[in-house]
Amino acid sequence: MMNTIGTIGPLPLGEYEFTVRFSGDEGNTWKWAELPYGNGKVKSSVPIKLVGNIYLLEIEMDTEGKAVIKAQVWAPGVTDKSGKGENIIGQLWSNITGEWAPLDMQYYGDAWMNINNDEYSLSIGPLPFGEYEFTVRFSGDNGKTWVWADIPQNGKIKIVPRLMPPYVKIIKPIKSEIIDTPSYEIVVKASNEKEIRITATGW
Repeated sequence: MMNTIGTIGPLPLGEYEFTVRFSGDEGNTWKWAELPYGNGKVKSSVPIKLVGNIYLLEIEMDTEGKAVIKAQVWAPGVTDKSGKGENIIGQLWSNITGEWAPLDMQYYGDAWMNINNDEYSLSIGPLPFGEYEFTVRFSGDNGKTWVWADIPQNGKIKIVPRLMPPYVKIIKPIKSEIIDTPSYEIVVKASNEKEIRITATGW
């Protein structure tokens, strides 16, 4: 038995099939390979080596705040070129809508500390009170295959009530029946929405 090796590539992105045939008489007749599981398959995709370096893995903000989450991807021969790496897609997966779903991230630029990486970002918020989780993933073939972030656990988002300092609001002036000076009903309203009413007398 003789082993024969053939080399193909580089190939455009995509999926391909192949089979082989052999001739014992210099190509006059051929014998095709008997493959029990059908043709062989070749898949060409960008070799993503790293998904990580996520900025803001733990976020705490109020309901009026927004946070920008950034993540980096490294694909040799693709992201180490200037500009957006060809066929790279980034997604943030989170449960901020009530169930896990993807949100597309946007290309932000070449990573500042590592120009071999591309950086993607997404702005989230405002959100209802609660705690949420998220992670990111990247594709090197326009979404056909994905590589998830290499992080020990999901990122976390915590939405807390906005803390407001107490303020004083004059509701209305009232006339004192004992002395001829105006009185005022003053309301002190704290961040917990509770009111304290005080009557003050004076000009």
